[in-house]
Amino acid sequence: IFFYNLSAYFDYQNVKEQIKSFGFFSPLIFILIYALGTIALIPATIMAIAAGLLFGTIPGTISSIIGATIGAVIAFYIARLLGKSFIENIIDTKFNNLKKFTNKIEKEGLKSTLIIRFIPLLPFTSINYALGLTKLKFKDYIIGTFLGIIPATFAAAYLGESLISLNMTDITIAILL
Repeated sequence: IFFYNLSAYFDYQNVKEQIKSFGFFSPLIFILIYALGTIALIPATIMAIAAGLLFGTIPGTISSIIGATIGAVIAFYIARLLGKSFIENIIDTKFNNLKKFTNKIEKEGLKSTLIIRFIPLLPFTSINYALGLTKLKFKDYIIGTFLGIIPATFAAAYLGESLISLNMTDITIAILL
């Protein structure tokens, strides 16, 4: 970034103007960028904070949830198409403890996905691929992902909006959330 003098492209005001220049389509462009970022393993928290900076808490949360869910579904299917049978074969032959875990995910998919999504320390983007390698039903995955990311996404978007005003009370509340 420094060597090629790309810092202007990462300047908050410049990025905001670029996104806002699309007018009505600004949130749609952001959703597309978020979905692609999810597939490319860009941390979801950074994207959700950016959404809060660009659009505010509620519109940023909504845009982030839509973009994250689209990207998560694509990542899930990439993993399912490219690696599920390979991983199942390894688990069946060498790792009996993992077999119990994958069977539990299959039986309690929605609950398992919600629990995984509620744990803020687990990387959202990597989990999308990992869950695609399990026997998790797609319906359980998408519902669990959509509902499970709402709290953390809201907190990150709120943090993003709070950073604009540098109000320490709001920043502290957002971090605590």
